[in-house]
Amino acid sequence: MQSQSWQPVLPSHFLRAGENIVAGFLSGQELAVWRSRTGSVQAWDNRCPHRGTRLTLGRIINDNLSCAYHGWEFTTQASCAAIPANPSLPLPKNLRVKSFPVTESGGMVWVSNGEAQPSDQSAADAPSAPGSFFCRSIGIRADASGVRATLELYGFKAHGAHAWHGDIASLPAVILINAITSQLTVAHAWLRNEPSRVELTKAQAELRIFRRDIEANQN
Repeated sequence: MQSQSWQPVLPSHFLRAGENIVAGFLSGQELAVWRSRTGSVQAWDNRCPHRGTRLTLGRIINDNLSCAYHGWEFTTQASCAAIPANPSLPLPKNLRVKSFPVTESGGMVWVSNGEAQPSDQSAADAPSAPGSFFCRSIGIRADASGVRATLELYGFKAHGAHAWHGDIASLPAVILINAITSQLTVAHAWLRNEPSRVELTKAQAELRIFRRDIEANQN
């Protein structure tokens, strides 16, 4: 199993159990990510298999994900559970949403391209220090190699396939890189300890400068 198959998609606290559906990306694959009321996280292809509508436009009903277009519902096993417009129709047994292995580690939701198993916790090289504090996620108009190169210039050191350790505004930090496309990367920044309000403001300001520097070098 290859640990590189796992990617940090979004912070766990972005998901509210049984309430919201959040867009994520896995190597360009658009995902619909949601948490059931029992706490399990789902990472699905962001397309309803019925008519292709984005599932992130839908809602969660009775712990099923309901598509916004025709209301078709899908269970946490990604199988069809209900067709509200035609309740007497037999449910299509082979109609399923494409799903991906998913796990949570270090406050992040990690999704696999399918080469690893959900139980392979060692695959996720997320920040493991107790009390890690989420700073912010930033989208950067650059490929992942440009982001990594700038992180090195900022004194960060690679730790595993996706994590970089260093300082943000003089605070120990971890930045997790999620490559979206050749022109877009998301960096999830975590601080090792809970900052003061002033420290957090400074850290977020430095991340904006970091993004500006990377994007300037892409032009």
